[in-house]
Amino acid sequence: MLTFILFMIIGLITITSVDIIMDKNTYLYWGNFTNSTIISLNSSITNILINIIKFMFTMGWIIILALPNLKKIPPKIVFSSLFSCAVAIFLGWAAGVGGADYARFIFVPGAFVFSLASAISFSELVKWYKSTRKI
Repeated sequence: MLTFILFMIIGLITITSVDIIMDKNTYLYWGNFTNSTIISLNSSITNILINIIKFMFTMGWIIILALPNLKKIPPKIVFSSLFSCAVAIFLGWAAGVGGADYARFIFVPGAFVFSLASAISFSELVKWYKSTRKI
């Protein structure tokens, strides 16, 4: 726990000192909130559909393959990964991220769980295919 707290303090000091030296609010996340309106509810249906399609092509297939076998992974690991993904979704929404960018942000905390569960699904599909195929 002490290592995590020190890591966060050193990271905050580093980002703040770079911001002071550069004399800009480009590195601080909260600088973006003061410069412009980030949360926009005026998205068109077309933009929403395009972002959903981009997300499905980049991350959707692995999630679809992973869903049937999430129960085979220890629940604590699944919960912590999915909770981290939910936080990434919320922060992405707050920053105005969409489409393929969402897939990147969701895959970082959920990579282990999604990859493992989809690999289990894929191996089960291969076993099923081999059992139905007569050679």
